[in-house]
Amino acid sequence: MNMNLNNPNNSTEQLLQSLSDALTFKSDEDKRQFEAEMINLDLMHLLQTAMEDKGINKAQLAEDLNTSKSYITQLFSADKLLNLKFLAKALHVFNARLSVSLEYNDVDYSGLPGVDEYRNKYETLRSQMRIVREDEEDYKLSKPKQKQKDVSIAS
Repeated sequence: MNMNLNNPNNSTEQLLQSLSDALTFKSDEDKRQFEAEMINLDLMHLLQTAMEDKGINKAQLAEDLNTSKSYITQLFSADKLLNLKFLAKALHVFNARLSVSLEYNDVDYSGLPGVDEYRNKYETLRSQMRIVREDEEDYKLSKPKQKQKDVSIAS
């Protein structure tokens, strides 16, 4: 549905439907493309942070990676998606490594045998560790400082 969103004659329902249509993926391929672009943005954010940490600008990065400034600009403006070879080169420049984790959106571990038992044990141990740490701090604060005696042995 194409509509002029600035038209005052549009009803709220028409505007909401238009917004819903705009935010709905037309195909699985569109959804995968969007997900790839989100991953790319996350990685580019990490590179931007590394650049700031190391005091490197885009021109210096291009030089260090033996690539053009325009390519770096295209990556940071999301006109192009970075590839793994580029990412590996950039990590080498920053003397860094990438840590990746995979999280499942649709997995519920609560029904698996033993999971709740282990979760409860974990929470109990965490609580006990917190209590021990608090007790240690209280002990350090309440314990009078002992003066060291200077002992000399005369020969």
